[in-house]
Amino acid sequence: MKRRVNPATSLVLVFVLAACLAGCGGCPAAAGRQLANGDLIMKKVLPQAEEVLDELESLFTDYAAGVNTEPYGVRLEMAEYGEVARGLVERSSEARTAYEKVLKMKGAGPCAEYAGQRLASIEQIERIPGVAEKGFRAIKSGDGATVDENRLYRVSRSLIQIDIEMYYATGYAEAVGSKLKLKLKRLSR
Repeated sequence: MKRRVNPATSLVLVFVLAACLAGCGGCPAAAGRQLANGDLIMKKVLPQAEEVLDELESLFTDYAAGVNTEPYGVRLEMAEYGEVARGLVERSSEARTAYEKVLKMKGAGPCAEYAGQRLASIEQIERIPGVAEKGFRAIKSGDGATVDENRLYRVSRSLIQIDIEMYYATGYAEAVGSKLKLKLKRLSR
């Protein structure tokens, strides 16, 4: 039995298809601008965050193993890495604002998903100073010969977890961005 299609239904389907081709799955211009603003900042912040995570993890692991316990040098490294970590949080706050604007936009659709994953990366960056401070306190509480090695190893594992979470959030955002055909460059790794 041949089924007849109502001409009015056909007309509605044509309009829905045209509307989808014009805007479904795309990124509104205002959202695209905010994403570009946030990504411009994150393009600089993410590689630095990866570097500081690696450096801190090495510092804590080496210190726990007794490899790098020279007091003056370790204090300098702690001051430097602590400052860098806090600076990353400060710099990423402007990107956070841009991505949050996208989440508040009506009709942002998949752009909001992209922004959400970028925010997940920022949340991991925001954890770095607090985790680093736990390691710094463990080092400061010891004298080089007596340090809570287990505590430093736990801090190292926390830093590795931050790096992994940041990596996956960044990768997921880039996958969403490629589906949206956003002209955004790979930000890290």
